[in-house]
Amino acid sequence: MSVFYEIAGLTAEIKGINDPYFSYRLQKYKTEKTKADVLIEYSEEQHIEPPVGDFAGKDNYRIYLRNKGGYANYDVLSHPEEVTAKVEADENWEHIKAALFDVEPFGGASLSVRSFNMIGEIMKTVFAKHNGAVIHSSSIAYKNRGLLFSAPSGTGKSTHTSLWKKVYPQDVEIINDDMPVLRKINGVWNLCGTPWSGKSEINVNKNVPLSGIVFLERGERNEIREASPNESIVRIMGQTMLPVYKDIMETVMDNIGEILSQIKVYILKCTISDEAPVTVKEK
Repeated sequence: MSVFYEIAGLTAEIKGINDPYFSYRLQKYKTEKTKADVLIEYSEEQHIEPPVGDFAGKDNYRIYLRNKGGYANYDVLSHPEEVTAKVEADENWEHIKAALFDVEPFGGASLSVRSFNMIGEIMKTVFAKHNGAVIHSSSIAYKNRGLLFSAPSGTGKSTHTSLWKKVYPQDVEIINDDMPVLRKINGVWNLCGTPWSGKSEINVNKNVPLSGIVFLERGERNEIREASPNESIVRIMGQTMLPVYKDIMETVMDNIGEILSQIKVYILKCTISDEAPVTVKEK
């Protein structure tokens, strides 16, 4: 069975997932469109053969490969030794096959959670191939203008965006609280909601023109300044979801470079107070 979803302006056809949790998390993104930009075929297997290809990289338990037809990666469990996940994609990431082995009996996460996360990982690369980048951040629309607030975990991104909602309740909508996409649509960089929004599950299926990127720091008072080019690059790369594949990483970096050439970046030292969002709005 196929279900079509529209996420960040792209239509994804997903086959083989009938899980209630997955359907719940993506319910806002279902679409009547049937012409897909990407086809993802998912299956759950009792045994998964590792894909074939040339070694392209490794992180933790995942191995990445390149072959003549495209890309592949797989996860390996040590005890027992088993391939627990596999993704195979064509050159343009338009047709992807994904498979999972159940690790819950060995103390791992459920297939429900893993299938949701797996599709999110796949879509990060799909967004990159379609003029996009995924930034670890909390993001809002203020009067239909996108603002993205980023910082290392624990700095208070969600707290800050909740203050915007408190101070400007009629004018603010939280777009995504963890993993929004910045994507160029019809020549304009947009802030886009996605279903992957961390434990808060705060997200909306909405795209708004991006007006600014703000990096948060804790401070004793509220003050904001425009970031230098070097500061902007270092900070945004530290919060960007970068793929292991070198060519796709270069694509993401090109996308980030274009964003930074068109969108202003700011550094905000802030307190947990109603004055913090006011400081940003006035700037």
